[in-house]
Amino acid sequence: AEALRLSLRTRTVRVTGLPQDPTLLAGVKDFVDALMPALNLTIRDGECVRNVTVLPGSREAAVELRTVIEAQRAKENLNGLKYGDGLLASHWPVDYAPLSDAEGHVPPSAAPLLG
Repeated sequence: AEALRLSLRTRTVRVTGLPQDPTLLAGVKDFVDALMPALNLTIRDGECVRNVTVLPGSREAAVELRTVIEAQRAKENLNGLKYGDGLLASHWPVDYAPLSDAEGHVPPSAAPLLG
């Protein structure tokens, strides 16, 4: 739980340019969860998207990935993709900061979160 909390800011990607269609907005998690392994961007099998929060009244979402590496790959590879009538752009959140050396040294049981 502590590793999840510490790594949250480095596992979250801000995605803008989402489609206006409410059905597609509701499907952002499934879209990213299917796209990441299809592009060979995941580090292991299973769901790579932990959570998606679509900001009310916007075409923007915070996408929480399973690992730091998968978040980095999502940020690098979602940019410019078409999804419905939207052209995606991916950014780090305004509070993004890489893990400090101390935060990066986590117990072996939490290492899978870092990738």
